[in-house]
Amino acid sequence: TPADSDIIGVIVGSFKISAENLLYLAAAFVIGLFSVFANGCPLRQYVMAASGNLSSCCYIVGVVLAILVFDSYLVNYLDAWLY
Repeated sequence: TPADSDIIGVIVGSFKISAENLLYLAAAFVIGLFSVFANGCPLRQYVMAASGNLSSCCYIVGVVLAILVFDSYLVNYLDAWLY
């Protein structure tokens, strides 16, 4: 792991937020935004998918595929970019 001085980030008040944490916040914002467009929070999407709502099932499949793509491909590029 890199030293604190090697981490790219921003300073907000007395806190230093690393670029990795900024990316996590951006991903959380995007998931929240898409959840609003899909008529509910992710937990509600799971409940609606369990009750047979096809739109919610597609939402869940999309989230799982996005996690797999992020974990399989994008993490390597982000590690090289951040450190």
